[in-house]
Amino acid sequence: MHDLDTAPPASPALPDQVLPLGSAELMAWVVNAMPGDRAIYWRGHVARDMWHGWAAGMRRRDCNALGETARLAFRLAERGFLRLVQHRIGPHDYAYVAIALGMSPARPAPQVIA
Repeated sequence: MHDLDTAPPASPALPDQVLPLGSAELMAWVVNAMPGDRAIYWRGHVARDMWHGWAAGMRRRDCNALGETARLAFRLAERGFLRLVQHRIGPHDYAYVAIALGMSPARPAPQVIA
């Protein structure tokens, strides 16, 4: 995990940038983001939407893409590239926010992990 004393602070305001669904889109944003940049990578309820979203009208491939994106975000956070924050908007409605912690020459760019 990233040292909390050096990580950018989380702001209560939601970011304006909303990423398209997909692990490639998240990875492209991470590689190009500056420290402190924030983006919403999902709006809803990840676990519920990932497993039961198709029942609410989501296409199965979008449910699968959500699962891949959420797992990638978690792995990138574990490696210190992101901080993940949830903002509760309402019942089963959250904004899932990625906050870039920045890249350095000492840390290579993250690679997509299957």
